[in-house]
Amino acid sequence: MKIIKDNWLIVLITAFILTVSTCTAKADHKPTTEMDGLYWSQLPTICGTTEAVQEYITHNEFVLDKIGVGRENAKQEGNPVYMVSYFNTADSKQGLVVITSPSGLESCMLFRAFDLIKSGTKT
Repeated sequence: MKIIKDNWLIVLITAFILTVSTCTAKADHKPTTEMDGLYWSQLPTICGTTEAVQEYITHNEFVLDKIGVGRENAKQEGNPVYMVSYFNTADSKQGLVVITSPSGLESCMLFRAFDLIKSGTKT
């Protein structure tokens, strides 16, 4: 049980890979009127093996808050193309968002936010 607890992200990613491998199709990257004015960018993310990212998450005491699926062409009916994981610290003062490739071999931390304030909180 401890092995599963210590490697829960890898377990989730493995399940995700199995799901995506049955649904993967080529993405159509043609612009649509819905996407006018938007473009794909090369973001300065921090990437590594999923195992290395999991070690960073564990070391910095983040806990999984939410998990979701990125879909082809950013459409609800699109095929799954990556997994998104939202993490917080126990005190909810820090947040971290990670995306994981369909292969499950690479994960990228999109950002780590500090000094989070819950929506609706008076400052």
